[in-house]
Amino acid sequence: MILVERSAHVTAPVEAVWEVVQRAEQLPAWLAGVRAAEVLSGEGFGRRQLVQAGRGSAHEAEVIAYQEPNLIGWRERARGPVPAPRHAPRSTCSSPPTRRRAARSSD
Repeated sequence: MILVERSAHVTAPVEAVWEVVQRAEQLPAWLAGVRAAEVLSGEGFGRRQLVQAGRGSAHEAEVIAYQEPNLIGWRERARGPVPAPRHAPRSTCSSPPTRRRAARSSD
């Protein structure tokens, strides 16, 4: 398993950050390589979303972790002929009381 983590300090209230990271339509605003994203079905835990990246690639993602307003995580599966090389199969965004972070892992 390969684990890649990136983190950033955000000087904003956790509720304001949550409003951005939990909305699929906002992924292009903060997740590198994402051109567009849309909800396919559901909300919260179990939500399914389509994430479109560069070079015509797309991923179908399922939310596998959801604790408002501190944690959202999803697992992606390639869809179409060209997988997106910049996306990890799993992504998680969390904001523990002492810090906020986003992590991506490949396994």
